[in-house]
Amino acid sequence: MKKNFFPAKVLLFGEYAVLSGGKALAFPFPRYGGYLYIPKKETQNSNRSNKSLKEFVKHLKTNAVGQLLNLNFEIIDDELKRGLCFHSSIAEKFGIGSSGGLIASFYDRFIKPRPLDFNDWTGSRINKLRTDLSLLENVFHETSSGIDPLVSYIQLPIVHQLQSSKILESTSNNDVCIFLLKTHQAAKTKVGVHQFKGLIDENTFKNEFIFTSDRCIDLILKGDKIELFEHLKKLSVTTMDWFRYLIPENLIPVWKEGIDSDDYYLKLCGSGGGGFILGFTENWSRINDLKANYPIEVVSLICSGFRG
Repeated sequence: MKKNFFPAKVLLFGEYAVLSGGKALAFPFPRYGGYLYIPKKETQNSNRSNKSLKEFVKHLKTNAVGQLLNLNFEIIDDELKRGLCFHSSIAEKFGIGSSGGLIASFYDRFIKPRPLDFNDWTGSRINKLRTDLSLLENVFHETSSGIDPLVSYIQLPIVHQLQSSKILESTSNNDVCIFLLKTHQAAKTKVGVHQFKGLIDENTFKNEFIFTSDRCIDLILKGDKIELFEHLKKLSVTTMDWFRYLIPENLIPVWKEGIDSDDYYLKLCGSGGGGFILGFTENWSRINDLKANYPIEVVSLICSGFRG
């Protein structure tokens, strides 16, 4: 069977904010990805993945998800017996959608093949797809928005708010330089979500963090670079104020340096506490010191224009 590749994702804006009605902007990041396949020869990694998949399917059998999605467990069990595994280059707990890639691959293989063209997809169809994918991803997260596997599955950027997702057109914009900084430690999803739940009723938090995050999305889609960087600075500052415990201690001085110098601004990527950190700068030469001390990966993708 053909190996269908499903990319990682980058949630550019919306970490935590989306949990309280804020917006999210996410896009595929094909530098990393994965696919389901049956290996010709077993390895330690393939056996480990196969075991994890069996646990995943076992969970699906014990709740209503299997029936809701009309899963054929005879076919799935047969492939698992033959060694089905997930080959992935997406680092786990680094904020770029490792479980989303797996869920997209599983959905494509056992439920519905990915359509070749999403041009005629209405908002209701996209939202139904995201809901189905979220049911599967709930196995890995207590509650999943379905955004990660949706972006991986359709391989297009989306904006999401209040249970509604819209596909976007994507264009490159060299004026806004976006990068990922690798922290070399896993993220702490449960810690972040638990702490966030204690903040969502704070009006000051909503006004500072969620409003600023939403505004960044509006400005990046509008293409207003000047005001965007003003709000990126605010977002970096408010993240330091409200989520300092999710910034690795060794990166606190680096985070502050960006704010003080205006050379770059950092924000959480995924749940925070480790994994990748997202960064924005107006000129690559401004992060030469960062590049000399930390692994940096260029993203530099801007999205504009709704579809559907």
